[in-house]
Amino acid sequence: LGFYSTPPLHFHPRPPSSSLPNMWQLDSSGNLSSSGPTVTCIEQAKGSSKFNALWNDPVTSGRHTWAVTYTSGAPGLWVGVTTPAKFDAGWKCKSMSFGGNTSDGGGLITADFGPRPAPGDVIHIT
Repeated sequence: LGFYSTPPLHFHPRPPSSSLPNMWQLDSSGNLSSSGPTVTCIEQAKGSSKFNALWNDPVTSGRHTWAVTYTSGAPGLWVGVTTPAKFDAGWKCKSMSFGGNTSDGGGLITADFGPRPAPGDVIHIT
């Protein structure tokens, strides 16, 4: 699960628990911090730059659901699904992601797929 964001965001793993270990892998930008289920952008993105964080949840089979709560910040949150092999910094990260449009992490797949995520939204991925 990958996240592309300029504002802070909060991720609730299944089930929400503050006792889970920090399972975030942060990109090499130095612009993100994490603690437990929370990722925070500590620097505003400039221009077309983006920051990525990957929630390491090693599922192997079955149906699973994740929920991302967008707690606060300016518009700019994207949420997606990727693998550790495809996770990388900036535009090198390849994923299936959503932020109003759908993207492969570097290019548009579908424009105007839905409303852009906004603070207070909960985005479910099943």
